[in-house]
Parts: sequence; structure tokens; C-alpha cells
Amino acid sequence: YKCHIRGHLGRHRGFKSFRYDPQGPEHPAWLLESAELPRVISELDDFEGEEYARRIIPARVGDQWVMAQVYEGRYVD
Repeated sequence: YKCHIRGHLGRHRGFKSFRYDPQGPEHPAWLLESAELPRVISELDDFEGEEYARRIIPARVGDQWVMAQVYEGRYVD
């Protein structure tokens, strides 16, 4: 699903990085929904590594707000 999240975009070591900020600007994003996520979420955490932390934030899908998990960069250049 297409959605919007609030925060700040940046880069760290050449990779895109996002930091959630409820007062920040809205950014378009994609919301993935899958029954398989609980089975593979630890693999995704390992793939993202220590420089990204998974957290739950609000995301706007159309006129509705849902809670979504995102990987937030611990560092932004």
C-alpha cells in the first residue's frame, strides 16, 4: 500500500536513512503487509544490522492512520 510517514530523510555511509519525527514533514512510503513477517522479521533485523533499529510509528494510508514498523537509522550524516 502507498502510505505517508513523518520524519526526516538523510544518508549514512551512502545509504538512505530515516528518522521518525511526529512534527516532521510527510514522506511517501510503501507499507508491506504479509502473514510471513512474524516468521522472517528476525532475518530482516539481521539484514538491516546494528545501524538501523525497528520501531513502530503511525503511517497514513489514505484518510486512515495505522501503526507500522519501520527501520530507523541510528545515525544520519
